[in-house]
Amino acid sequence: MFGKRKTKYSKLLDSRITTINWQELFYKEPYYFFIPKDYNKENKYHQGFQVNHLIPKYSTGIETKCDDISVQFTKAEIVRVVENFSTLEIETLESIYKRKSSAGWNYKNAKNDILDNQSQLVVSSVAYRPFDERFTAYTGYSGGFLGRPRSEIMKHLLKTNLAFCSARNNRNEFHTYFVTETITDKSIVSSLDNIYIFPLYLYPDDSLQQTFDAAQQRKPNFSLQIIKQIVGHLGIEFVPEKVNNRDTFAPVDLFDYIYAVLHSPLYRKTYKEFLKIDFPRIPYPRNADTFWQLVAFGGELRQLHLLESPNVEQYITTYPQDGHNIVTRKMTQKDYELHADGHTGRVWINDTQYFDNVSRIAWEFYIGGYQPAQKWLKDRQGRELSFEDIRHYQKIIVALTET
Repeated sequence: MFGKRKTKYSKLLDSRITTINWQELFYKEPYYFFIPKDYNKENKYHQGFQVNHLIPKYSTGIETKCDDISVQFTKAEIVRVVENFSTLEIETLESIYKRKSSAGWNYKNAKNDILDNQSQLVVSSVAYRPFDERFTAYTGYSGGFLGRPRSEIMKHLLKTNLAFCSARNNRNEFHTYFVTETITDKSIVSSLDNIYIFPLYLYPDDSLQQTFDAAQQRKPNFSLQIIKQIVGHLGIEFVPEKVNNRDTFAPVDLFDYIYAVLHSPLYRKTYKEFLKIDFPRIPYPRNADTFWQLVAFGGELRQLHLLESPNVEQYITTYPQDGHNIVTRKMTQKDYELHADGHTGRVWINDTQYFDNVSRIAWEFYIGGYQPAQKWLKDRQGRELSFEDIRHYQKIIVALTET
């Protein structure tokens, strides 16, 4: 029953077990849901392969335990933090960063990690939120500068790679699927659900540094059993690295196929109940023609979401007013001024400057649990936008509109 407490009490007092309109629940293993579920499409859904079965090596994204220190907006800022932890005493660091130590992170361990592992320390980009790449210092050791660096998976993303991001289950209606090329935060597309990272390739444990023959050394992070079944459906050979013909398919092609399926509105609607409770299952491709059509769609989406598509350079917005470029607005709904056409508007970053012709669909669009057109600016409140920041935001609007 839903409603006010008084209404519920009144209803219960006036009812009897025999007069209440009950709805029978048909529960099933292994979840035993205590709410109604539509299982009519279950058999068809379970004929597909599960993402975590296809890509067996995965983990949640990194959990820094101290984002305000270990994740910075620019490379120069994180380098300055590393220098401070290398040279300053703990008492001085505490006075600078104003952060208390906790069970998962403290200044002593962070400082020791930086000092003891300088030869392995990498200043790396980190996929922090959708379209929001920041920087961190990465040694791979737990309980140090980063609380949980997830090195068993993230070390493979310090090299040339591609990875799929997904929650295991969703507490919201949002579909938490995204793409990354670098080490990735566990909250990249949801603040409520831990996001798991599935790298396409695994590198040998020789070094965290890029080697000249790394492309030859890496191996696809795929189940051979499922690959054999996909080969059987397609009738074409699987190869570990991309070849520009349709007689073979590579890991990136399979990634793009999966990415297209997961962004299909029909797929999401049809299997809505099942996508809430576990990693997604993907239907086996019917044939090569259908596969390549979906690969093309998925490839476009992947490039848009990585801001690598040539389309994102074709700006549909403007930034017409000069000024100090400091974000002072909180990015509430009133900071988006809708034009008379009802489709585009202005996003005010302060009292005099704005991005114009921002499509309403981009402003309101969700990726996972975030609205990137709003969150990216909200996270930069009080900061001055650089020329590259302004261009970056305009690329985000293109990517969201195209999606």
